[in-house]
Amino acid sequence: MASDHLSTRELQAWFSHYQAAQHTQRQRMVEHPRLFIDSLNERQSQSIAKDLRGGPEREVAAELGYLQALLQRAHRRLVPLTAPLEPTLKGACLRLHVALEQVNNELTRLVP
Repeated sequence: MASDHLSTRELQAWFSHYQAAQHTQRQRMVEHPRLFIDSLNERQSQSIAKDLRGGPEREVAAELGYLQALLQRAHRRLVPLTAPLEPTLKGACLRLHVALEQVNNELTRLVP
């Protein structure tokens, strides 16, 4: 049937997941490629709907949580370093400082 064929974009998504899948999952994917893509599309639709229900506040909260985790990881990596910093790292630190100041200013405005 023509409806069983996967588009190029669907094939790319299928193959990307196939490469990361374990043997039994791969077998099911090969046997039922359309079912896998339909399931993947449904999960993506549910995720998008969940994000829309949460609104921009939920999205920002998730991004801030992700940023916190990245900053903690960066902190652990900075601890063993010694001065003077390499110029590329120093520039990255300065840009981060400016960005954090901007976020802090907005948070201060929103959370008196």
